Amino acid sequence: MSIFAKQNEANKPKTLEVIDDDPLGKSSRPPLPGETPAPARDKRQKSVVQSDLVITGNLTTAGILEFCGQITGDLSADTLFIMEDGHINGKVSTKHITVIGTLTGNLVAEDATFKSKSATKADIQCERVSVEAGAMIDGHMTCRPKRSTQD
Repeated sequence: MSIFAKQNEANKPKTLEVIDDDPLGKSSRPPLPGETPAPARDKRQKSVVQSDLVITGNLTTAGILEFCGQITGDLSADTLFIMEDGHINGKVSTKHITVIGTLTGNLVAEDATFKSKSATKADIQCERVSVEAGAMIDGHMTCRPKRSTQD
């Protein structure tokens, strides 16, 4: 008897193969731990408006917008970053905003963050606000947390 004997098919270790029959990649089995899909909010698309883009008119997105350009008009986004080169002159509606650049007009947001290099001249309505030292804000601010329906 040799220690290098060939294994016959019956003695080979068996491996489990998972076959998904859905061509769209959706599995018919429940997800395993670590395969749980991310919440819908994390599936938002990110758009970038570069500093050489000048917009006259309104801009709307349901996703994340990194804004480096200039706009004269209304802007609506789920999450908005006005970068250092960004200049907005108009009404901004968003859930989450971080201002590093310049905002002039009106702002309605759930969360508003004003970084140290930002310059904001606007009437602001928000639920939560964060202002870094050095941020310039000129205007009227109303910051009221959303009240629960049980109050």
